[in-house]
Amino acid sequence: MLKQTEITDFFKRQLQIWPEAAARFTALDNVMTRHFDIDGFPVTISHNPARIQSSAAKVDKASIAARRCFLCDANRPPRQQHIDWRDYRILVNPFPILPEHFTIIAKEHRPQSIKGAIADMTQLAMLMPDFAIFYNGPACGASAPDHFHFQAVRKSALPMFSSDKLPFDIIRLSGEKASQHGVDAALDCLPRDGEESEPKVNIFCSSENGTPEITIIPRRRHRPDFYGEDGMLISPASIDLAGVIVAPRRSDFDSITPEIIKDIYSQLCFSRSEINSFQNDNTAH
Repeated sequence: MLKQTEITDFFKRQLQIWPEAAARFTALDNVMTRHFDIDGFPVTISHNPARIQSSAAKVDKASIAARRCFLCDANRPPRQQHIDWRDYRILVNPFPILPEHFTIIAKEHRPQSIKGAIADMTQLAMLMPDFAIFYNGPACGASAPDHFHFQAVRKSALPMFSSDKLPFDIIRLSGEKASQHGVDAALDCLPRDGEESEPKVNIFCSSENGTPEITIIPRRRHRPDFYGEDGMLISPASIDLAGVIVAPRRSDFDSITPEIIKDIYSQLCFSRSEINSFQNDNTAH
């Protein structure tokens, strides 16, 4: 049975033979950061130029169709190795946000959809108890919405796991409720656009004292209304909502303020009263 130590040992071996990825992880030591208190929630702004490919990624159907899938076996860098686990491959993320950053991809090329994948997510969290496993929805930060994948970073690096003062609200499922049935029931309550196969969400899964815990972050939209070359190239996904906001451009890093951070969270996420309203409406029907 695969163990967390084997995965972290693989991480070290991978960087020894892949200098391009190793350089980006080393560069994280010199990433510029700013720290803010957002009504009791600690937020770090990270100026990480290497993440511009993700933040500026075009994820519309035409753009996805016009490029090769960079997660499929035939298209990944020759030096990017993997560990097989069930129907997945565990990879080192070559464009990291945090010091240990993995991408766990489906072996088969299939769309990003959480349906049927929660058991795998909880098993990964039990396998990697020091890590948070997370899922970016196809319209919520996944730069490869055409190929199913999770990601993993250490829980200790994410403010969300050490603070209960979030500037938006969430749905938390623990123990037996942290199941596919529990997640499906929660997602069924949330609004979605007519063409969407699932509501806009980011999902975290972690293991707390041997018990799986799932955090669902319902989303209003993919990007804030000021996103763009003439605004800010900040495209929040799971890690950003968990308290580490990535700013690939120096100008955005320098100009961001607590008021802008609050605006980002309010534009993208819901309040407790709104989530309660969704759940109550679903119960009424």
